[in-house]
Amino acid sequence: ILSILNSAAPGSAGQVINATQSIRQYLLSLNETFLNVLTSNYVRTVLSVTASPSTVVIGAPITVSGVLTMINGTPISNAAVSIYVGGNYVGNVLTGAQGNYSLTFPMPQVYLNRVNVTAIYNPPPGSNYLPSVATVPIGVLFNATSLAINYTSDVMWGEPISVSGYVSGPPSRPV
Repeated sequence: ILSILNSAAPGSAGQVINATQSIRQYLLSLNETFLNVLTSNYVRTVLSVTASPSTVVIGAPITVSGVLTMINGTPISNAAVSIYVGGNYVGNVLTGAQGNYSLTFPMPQVYLNRVNVTAIYNPPPGSNYLPSVATVPIGVLFNATSLAINYTSDVMWGEPISVSGYVSGPPSRPV
């Protein structure tokens, strides 16, 4: 292969060999780093998440809660957990003495029937803990939007036309 490469592009075989050696060295270094992480003193963490209610109307309050522990069940206190709805950040919360956390917020405008609520623990630099992620699906209720325009077939430039419509939503909730 190298002789074919040299005949097609003289001098390029050396470049290919150098690139191959560089890639090999990088992969060996990456493998060594991976083995160091596996055999180091990092502690695996477990994060749980629940959402209440499990089906929510856009704009209504939703509470996301859970627990952060070490793999052996020991709670991790005073740790920051980030909450996302449909991939969009909604807030941060600190865990309590027993590793528990809870965040209540208005359901953001996500116009999907189901969406994932995700909790992420990303330890600070220098920590011996490994990150954790937990996800729970929730149902989303929203009102379909429609606009009906009634007009006469003959409209002159500059003349007013009437447009009317209405918005409806669940009882006792402003829209």
